[in-house]
Amino acid sequence: MTDAYSISESVHMMNPRRSIYPAGLDSFNMGGKIPLGLKRKGLRIVVTDGAGYVGSHLIDRLIAWGDSVIVVDNFFTGNKDNVMHHFGNPRFELIRHDVVEPLLLEVDQIYHLACPPVPPIPPIR
Repeated sequence: MTDAYSISESVHMMNPRRSIYPAGLDSFNMGGKIPLGLKRKGLRIVVTDGAGYVGSHLIDRLIAWGDSVIVVDNFFTGNKDNVMHHFGNPRFELIRHDVVEPLLLEVDQIYHLACPPVPPIPPIR
């Protein structure tokens, strides 16, 4: 006699990428689409070097998704012009700060993009 578990186990053996769990139980936190009627909770996110090229594009996307973004930048490589269009947005905050020094913030996620360019390597003699 076959039961539901043995059938799902045999399906899993034929296709290991296919889930053996009932629909929805293994994908609750996989970042998929949100069902209609439910809103995604906006996160509080810190982006270091957020005024840089990569950071500013990341910020645009995070704010479009409904997240609150705190940019931490010392403007060593970044440019304030890259984030100026967010200045009136209540979900955007800019802190001029060097990440070498401690900074205490309460956030959900951190995107650490701050890294000064590598100094030139002297030629080998």
